[in-house]
Amino acid sequence: MIPIVDKSVLLITPPKCGSTTLHDHLCCKLGYPWMIGPSKYGGVVKYDKHSAEIPEEWPHLKPVILVRNPLTRISSLYSHHVSWCLWKGIEHFSKDQFIDSVAAGNDLFYQAITKRYSRYVGYWKIENIESELNDIGIAGVVGVSNKSKKKFAFSDKQLGRIDSWIDSDSKEFGYD
Repeated sequence: MIPIVDKSVLLITPPKCGSTTLHDHLCCKLGYPWMIGPSKYGGVVKYDKHSAEIPEEWPHLKPVILVRNPLTRISSLYSHHVSWCLWKGIEHFSKDQFIDSVAAGNDLFYQAITKRYSRYVGYWKIENIESELNDIGIAGVVGVSNKSKKKFAFSDKQLGRIDSWIDSDSKEFGYD
């Protein structure tokens, strides 16, 4: 979450939607605060940058969700899962196991944006982020890459098992 107070925007940054790059640009380079909010993941993670819990001191800020094409996002989510498991020294899911886990909806990190952040109506597509920032008076090259990693591409059969996940975000945010 990034409060852009001087522009009356509270940017909510779901996982694998360019949030790290945007935090680096807006917070590290331009000096906006890096908001770490209460985590909904439970367990040992008490706070995270993907929080959607709006602090009481910013009711006047317009919440805007950062969104990404669900097909490139699912590939990036799987890449994240593999990297995280390798870092932890544990076995990662196969692509089929990962798709089954996403379909079950057991892990908030991997939920569709529309499911976890449905109470917010404003959104910016990561693919258009520089234009969105320019519209509120923030210039500069963000440099967000939205390329799907080919080695983590999923078959149509695998994607068919999470049609509702893909369809909800595709329809809500205009991805066809």
